[in-house]
Amino acid sequence: MKEALSEEKVQEIILEILCGERLVRHECNGKWQIIRFVYPSASERQHCSMLEQESLEKALESGLPFEKDLTEAMRESVFCEDDLETLQALQKKVEGFEKLLKKRIKGTDLYLKDLEKLAVLKHKTSELELKRSIVNEYTAEYRAKEDKYFELLSFSAHSISGERLWSNAQGLLESSKISFAYSLLNSFLDFYWGYNTAIMREIARAAQWRTMYLSAEKGARLTDKAAKDLPVAYLHLMSWSMYYQSISEMLSSDRPSEEVIENDEQLDEFMRAYQAKVSKEAQATSRKNHKSKGSLSATDKDQVVVTAESRSYVNIHKEDGYSDTSIISGRVNEDVQGDTSYSEIKEKRNKSRDKASKRRQRAKAKQGGVR
Repeated sequence: MKEALSEEKVQEIILEILCGERLVRHECNGKWQIIRFVYPSASERQHCSMLEQESLEKALESGLPFEKDLTEAMRESVFCEDDLETLQALQKKVEGFEKLLKKRIKGTDLYLKDLEKLAVLKHKTSELELKRSIVNEYTAEYRAKEDKYFELLSFSAHSISGERLWSNAQGLLESSKISFAYSLLNSFLDFYWGYNTAIMREIARAAQWRTMYLSAEKGARLTDKAAKDLPVAYLHLMSWSMYYQSISEMLSSDRPSEEVIENDEQLDEFMRAYQAKVSKEAQATSRKNHKSKGSLSATDKDQVVVTAESRSYVNIHKEDGYSDTSIISGRVNEDVQGDTSYSEIKEKRNKSRDKASKRRQRAKAKQGGVR
């Protein structure tokens, strides 16, 4: 299991994400320089996207091909089929050693030997990946992307006091050594795209962040930035925070243990199994409901809807002691149950009227003193 971040590092990352800024230290012309990266605004990113399209058109005019149009001969001259097979084999070995190290006891001789072997494999893998990436440098898309990111870098790079260091990408490239420019670009892209998923998940679980996240749910503001200007890292962190919040709100009988929650792979496996279980239960419930309700008619539940067009419809007045709803909806009225004919219903209605008339006569007689 990977080593957990220190509380200081967690706090540093949280502040960086909320502020949308990072301080980096680079050597330029023999002097060390502190540069503040500020995440580009939405309008600045939009400007750079337009620049990318213009650069793509210029690259095509200059003769650079699309990536899909690269000939096999061009690819083979830089990164051949044997290189690809070697790279794939190395990637599998790296993956295997990473899984093996998780089972080793940290600090033991066996662990240290495997760690050393993994470092060698990763170095060989990175060399081949770099070799493969060089192929793309001969394409129009690569040239356009490079122009875009250098322009974004010029928007982002500020002095420690807050002034922009370069007005555009051209100014950066003309005033600096090419090695410095590309080194700074790599640092910027690392900041621009945010931290990897494992770190984002660890921050989302951290007590320091959980307190801030829960306060935001109650109305507290975590950042002054507009939604359109939020850094990618902020969006990723909020997404993982909502994920862990939903887990904390699960029933205690369903919720995974703290040990599982702390382990990304185990938690992902647990949640996949849980979602499959919930989905299966929902489908079973749906089928059961359809079978017990959806396939039955009103008559299967002793309920009949009698419309005015039906020969069984009788307009029974409330003054006769009945209500229309006793027949129109609900359980079938005793007067119309079974195979009762229209004439029988009419006869019962007349008898009911006669009884009601006699009750009214007796009531009047009592009021008048007549017995």
